[in-house]
Amino acid sequence: MNKNTNRIRSALVGVDLSQHAAQTLHCAALLSKVAGLEVKLHHVREFVGYGNEASISEEEREARDREEVLAWVRREGFDTKWDLTCSSGDAAADLTTQAKEHDLLILGVRGESHSRGGLGTVAGSCVRTFAGRVLLVNQSKRPFPLKKVVACLDFSDATRQVIDEAVSIAAMCGAEVEFVHVFRAPWLQLHYRAPAEASSPHLKQAYLATLRNRMEEALETAGHESDKIILHAASSNGLGIVDCAKKVQADLVVLGTHGRKSLKELFLGSTAERVLAEIRCSVMTVRTG
Repeated sequence: MNKNTNRIRSALVGVDLSQHAAQTLHCAALLSKVAGLEVKLHHVREFVGYGNEASISEEEREARDREEVLAWVRREGFDTKWDLTCSSGDAAADLTTQAKEHDLLILGVRGESHSRGGLGTVAGSCVRTFAGRVLLVNQSKRPFPLKKVVACLDFSDATRQVIDEAVSIAAMCGAEVEFVHVFRAPWLQLHYRAPAEASSPHLKQAYLATLRNRMEEALETAGHESDKIILHAASSNGLGIVDCAKKVQADLVVLGTHGRKSLKELFLGSTAERVLAEIRCSVMTVRTG
């Protein structure tokens, strides 16, 4: 098996005192215990400068926030040995800046200002702008530890990195990995017509065999091998990943995103955005491009 040289050694954990932030502490505690991950907590207070806040110095505000966060961490059942920093301003911008010094940014999929379903504003902005790995912990799924990791392969430039990251974090947690490719089956498209009715089953078999071969080649190229390959037909990649993750009871889905300056070109506007908005397990995004 290939040794991942880009190993995760340290993580920045964004905490905002929400239920989802509590789940990020469970995740960080597990990774710290089983893999020796160095953990740092960071809290950002937004919307400062109003009312009584205006008369408090930045140093006083950060000291007060620090005591509040440490008290919350203790109430959640964790010790306070982790390094904690606090700041004020734009949470997404501050977190992504702080995370540049770390191998992984861990966030709750939603924060205290986004109580409904879907992807939170801060989490979404961090995934779009941060150049590294982001682990979004979903509180609606059972708490860590991880038991099953699903790596989503689309044969893009992100494929090898997705494989490496999924195998790496699964090894850290003692989890199993399944490799999934979601495809839009030609025979389910309205315009599809088989050359002959009798040949249709053979065409399907040949199509699936080709996809499986590509999966095996991708794994071999990355220095891995696995008999846990899943080919999942769906009307869209995003829906297919969500559906497949639910069927196999995934605890974590690893998928690639592509950085673009134009929001219209952003990969997150399609597959990844759909997955992050609808999936019920945690997601790790791997940025390429």
